[in-house]
Amino acid sequence: MKYKKSKFNLNFNSEDCNFIYNSHTGSFAKLNKDFLGTLNEIENSESENFPEDHIRQLFSAGFIVNKRTNENLIYSFLTNQAKYSTDSLGLTIATTLQCNFRCP
Repeated sequence: MKYKKSKFNLNFNSEDCNFIYNSHTGSFAKLNKDFLGTLNEIENSESENFPEDHIRQLFSAGFIVNKRTNENLIYSFLTNQAKYSTDSLGLTIATTLQCNFRCP
């Protein structure tokens, strides 16, 4: 099965360490050079000869998805599901300097 990097991945480096965050799944990881190499090669290679444990861990965290997966459609569905659900009530309280609490 072919994979691609998730469009929700954010990569950054700090003090020679490679970190990745997926804003869709909330997964955060520090990648060693082997995992980083696998992640970079997935997008650029037609090969499927990647370490099975790398694929399993990257996939379960949402850092890679099936190549045919339409992440925009999934995100749109989940957003609409949360928006129109009647299971809970969400409130946003937007206070200003003119409110009765007299916040500084």
